[in-house]
Amino acid sequence: MDGVLIQNAAQMTLSQVAFEGPLTQQNITDDVAASTLPQVAAIRWASSGILVCSDVVINGCSFHGYAYGTRTDQQIKSVTISNSNFDTLFQGIYLGDSVVVDGGATGVRIMHNNFDNIFAQGVVFENVSLNATGYNVFYDVGNDFNGIDYPATSIIEIDGEDNICVGDMFQRTTSIVEEYSLPRINY
Repeated sequence: MDGVLIQNAAQMTLSQVAFEGPLTQQNITDDVAASTLPQVAAIRWASSGILVCSDVVINGCSFHGYAYGTRTDQQIKSVTISNSNFDTLFQGIYLGDSVVVDGGATGVRIMHNNFDNIFAQGVVFENVSLNATGYNVFYDVGNDFNGIDYPATSIIEIDGEDNICVGDMFQRTTSIVEEYSLPRINY
């Protein structure tokens, strides 16, 4: 099951919350190989036409043992995720989908977080716009849990217009990027 559902919320803060799920690196690896990964997230979102989740701050939290730290295809706006730790997840933050609801996530700022032991991408923006990552640190991310010398995906995936990354730092070296032709940020 998902950890928390934020539904029709405005001007809300989650601070110093630890989201502990049941998944381990081995569970995630086995489930991905068998195409049976449970689509569970520490935080899910639900908005309705006139009640859009907005002005939400998630600060100083930890996300561990889920498929996703947070994932949504819903319309949300003006959300800040900061000073948090994302560890032992399939993907860290996934905003959007092949089809999004009412434009999906806009105005989401992902700042000053640590990402480590993430099977695939740390951050994905798919068919959403006006979102930003900044000053995050990405350690062992996008390597299928095989270590930083064996990249499998980009670390940040941006498939949407008007999104930006500023000042993010990556443990993946330039020589690894060049050897495997897998960029840190894929636009």
